[in-house]
Amino acid sequence: MDIHNRKALKLAAKQSLTRSSYRLIVIHKAVLLGAALLITLVSFFLQAKINTTGGLSGIGMRNVLSTAQSAISLAGAILLPFWKVGILYVAIRTVRGLQTNKDHLLSGFYCFGAFFRLMLLRVALWFVLAFASLNASSVIFAATPFASKMEEAASPLLEQIQASGAESVVIDRQMMETLLPTIIPMIVIFSIVYLMLSVYFQYRLRMADYCIFDANKTGAFSALLKSWKMTRANTLALFRLDLSFWWFFVLEGLILLVSYGAELLMLLGISLPMAYETAQIVFYCLSIPLSLLLYWCFGMYLQATYAKAYDALLPKEE
Repeated sequence: MDIHNRKALKLAAKQSLTRSSYRLIVIHKAVLLGAALLITLVSFFLQAKINTTGGLSGIGMRNVLSTAQSAISLAGAILLPFWKVGILYVAIRTVRGLQTNKDHLLSGFYCFGAFFRLMLLRVALWFVLAFASLNASSVIFAATPFASKMEEAASPLLEQIQASGAESVVIDRQMMETLLPTIIPMIVIFSIVYLMLSVYFQYRLRMADYCIFDANKTGAFSALLKSWKMTRANTLALFRLDLSFWWFFVLEGLILLVSYGAELLMLLGISLPMAYETAQIVFYCLSIPLSLLLYWCFGMYLQATYAKAYDALLPKEE
């Protein structure tokens, strides 16, 4: 199988799908959507309780409720990524003609240590990329005419620092309004540089999750190195494969807009005959069946195609 032959990849992926794989992708997505809804409902409930505990006598209860609210959100942020990767293992087994069941959706938790280290390495990498982007954008910014405009706008502040010392410097509103427009080009340059670097590294390290599943003795760092080698000279092919599924991502984006319907209507100045928090929950609930339908029809087809792409990138001996 050739990674550059997208038509053959998709055909092979489609032919490998079974009734079980369709069922598992819906279960996987339903758990994600249900967990997000549960966290939102519990957060709203706790916030309502916090709002009713006023005065000094309610400080202790407010602290307990706020801690519970933060703990629930943190638990979701930590645990859900391990559930998300489970579908990758199901996809690998599906395209290889192996039996799949609900237990395979928990595979991310079975490899908890490896995936947790992989998560930490990725976070560290994004910080390194941000630092490198900041240095690179500073050099680029210094070579543009925007740098001289920034120096000109900041000259009164520099004179104030030299005259009175850094501790007594006060930046008033007028000075802030003068400085902010000169900083915007720097922010734009940084965003472009960071986006380019992060997208490139994301594609080069994209197969690390599959590598851990394919050999659970593979460490997180080894998985990143293996993915880096596998995607050499194939980054553009993976990007084109993503582009071929543009219709899926557009549909997913439209469903996401439905889930944020309350916010969109508020921005448009349209009022609803219900509380804002209630409207948020209603629109999110409306998006759930649409999302499940999308993933029932095309979700496993998408995941199986990417699993086929992974198999196509594996060295011949594997």
